[in-house]
Amino acid sequence: MSEALKFRVYYTGNEVTQVVWSGVRMGCKPDEQWLEGYVQQMHEQLKNLQAYQIAFTFAALQKLGASFEPAMIDDVLDAYALRLHEAQPSDTALVLVTVARLKHVTSYKWLEDVLDSCQASMLQYDGPELVTLLWSLAQLHHQPGHEWLNIFCEASEGRLAALSGSQLAQLLYGFAQLKWEPPAAWMEGYLRQTQALLAAGDFTGRDAASLLSSLSTLQHTPSEQWLHACLQLLYFKMPELDPEGLASVAISLAKLSVVVGNGQWLESYVSLTLPRLSAMNVETQVNLLSGLAVFGADLPRAWVAAFQLMCVQQAEAGKMTAGQLEQVLVALSSRRVTPSSALCQLYFDKSLPELQHTSQSSIAATLLALQQAGVQPDAHWLEALVGVVRETIRSYSLVELNGVSKALGAFEAGGMKQRWLSDLVAYLKEFFLH
Repeated sequence: MSEALKFRVYYTGNEVTQVVWSGVRMGCKPDEQWLEGYVQQMHEQLKNLQAYQIAFTFAALQKLGASFEPAMIDDVLDAYALRLHEAQPSDTALVLVTVARLKHVTSYKWLEDVLDSCQASMLQYDGPELVTLLWSLAQLHHQPGHEWLNIFCEASEGRLAALSGSQLAQLLYGFAQLKWEPPAAWMEGYLRQTQALLAAGDFTGRDAASLLSSLSTLQHTPSEQWLHACLQLLYFKMPELDPEGLASVAISLAKLSVVVGNGQWLESYVSLTLPRLSAMNVETQVNLLSGLAVFGADLPRAWVAAFQLMCVQQAEAGKMTAGQLEQVLVALSSRRVTPSSALCQLYFDKSLPELQHTSQSSIAATLLALQQAGVQPDAHWLEALVGVVRETIRSYSLVELNGVSKALGAFEAGGMKQRWLSDLVAYLKEFFLH
């Protein structure tokens, strides 16, 4: 590699491409000086490079760990745009994925010009190139439009059978990130192909979890047979998932309104989440609990104790919002679990300043959760909440107001003897009588 650095200034554009791509193929790890030298040499040779040479040199240097200034990247992209007429699908896919990996913000015009070129030659792309194309657009957060995506689906539909499990997962991930659901016929063929690979065990646990996550984002519930194949594979491959990936399984299933009953699969899943809880972020922890509550999961005492302790620690550190604490209380009470007094008090303290802006549905759900769990609320918090209910009482639906009435009545019967409470309870009772 040191010899290649010394003689780089004598290399033609094609030789520069060959050197850096050989470095990738041999697994070399060049130092910063070497990389800087070849980035500069590529830049100087841009006007002499063909489309495929620009693509391969740019991609190879990125894979080797080179750093690029934004202006340098723009120069590379401008040079490539001038040669779009000669570019092959693999060249464009390589340039786009490199830009996506570098997280570079391209000009809108450059990207649209490249996508117009892709659209005109979409049928020439093979399956993996199409996957790379869509994944790159998802990473760049660029929505190419309905017409472009429909043409993409037409081009990719006949190539699904040639894709690996990982490529199929990346493909659906791309659509999910772009918030665009393919046509029904495309989805039918896609789910048929992925079901066959799931049943054959040809997906990793990570890719199977990704499938569920993408389907939940697109709000597309697959067939029972597809779900059975997916969950069967995950039963054996869940241990290989990282904490966030493991949690995403329950979260995705809950979003799809798929209920997994208590049994061997759910018991195994819950037991696997326990040692991974501390490695999840707060939002994931809360959504995981909500998903398990939707399933009606029987949560072991050790799991509940560990979860509540983490919530208390997170809330005390200021890392949990009042809304997240409310979500935890509602989920725990739905499983007939009494939240700890510390967790409840943290909720009362954090939500008190926000009660004026809390929705009627949230107030009703929280009161019902506290009632179901047999928790007597903090008097100061409840007094403030009663005042908010009085001010906004006409905004409640009858169902919400009935829940509020029952919960407040239970708090009064449980020993909360306050005039402000008894007056509202009496008013609500009379309201429902008439």
